[in-house]
Amino acid sequence: MNGDLFERLIRLLIVSLNVDCVSGTMQVPVKDVDGTELFKSSYQHDLLLSKDNELKIIGLVKTSSKDRIDKVFMDKFLYNRLTDTALPHIAIFLNDVQRKKTKRENVAPADALKCAAELKR
Repeated sequence: MNGDLFERLIRLLIVSLNVDCVSGTMQVPVKDVDGTELFKSSYQHDLLLSKDNELKIIGLVKTSSKDRIDKVFMDKFLYNRLTDTALPHIAIFLNDVQRKKTKRENVAPADALKCAAELKR
């Protein structure tokens, strides 16, 4: 499956649960130690999940976790440090076919949808 199509599918599934979900670029302020804003940094995300117009979860959607799992942790660390928040970050990966050694299927998208459903409450 093409990466853009997979990302769109996940977004549509989350939206079908009546959860606000978009992709896009955010402008994150970078401040000095005194709290003075120096500039804004562009920060692109695959999933921005909101409730009542407030950002609740930031997500990454990829067709493979190969060489990308560390990006989730770095994104979370940098975003939370720059914004002085503790916003959750999630990652959804399509089945890693290049690493697959058994017939067991990956269930990560279902787990992510379960997390999105929690936002409805």
